[in-house]
Amino acid sequence: MKAVKPPVSSCSSRSTCVCSTRSDGVSIEPNIIVAVVGIPDPVTGERACAAIVTRGPIDITLAELRDHLTNQSKLAIWKVPERVEFLSEMPVTATGKIQKFVLREKFRTTG
Repeated sequence: MKAVKPPVSSCSSRSTCVCSTRSDGVSIEPNIIVAVVGIPDPVTGERACAAIVTRGPIDITLAELRDHLTNQSKLAIWKVPERVEFLSEMPVTATGKIQKFVLREKFRTTG
């Protein structure tokens, strides 16, 4: 698999950064790539799961991520992930787009 480099962002600090949706993932800050996929849920049918790849060590919890997305980025609550998975690299196509179907399958089996 080819590794994806985190996108360059104009954010000056974590507290002022706003997530921007991109075709290759969501950029929270320059050192992070996040892809959100739906995983099966017996009650609601599907729940959001965030796959996160970082350039270096980062200390972020699900609660902190949810807080950032709902309070600072004003993302609707039903769009906020209920599960977080940290990966060493994102699965990508030859053109560099994230293979979300690979992530869905991986998280479905590790659920």
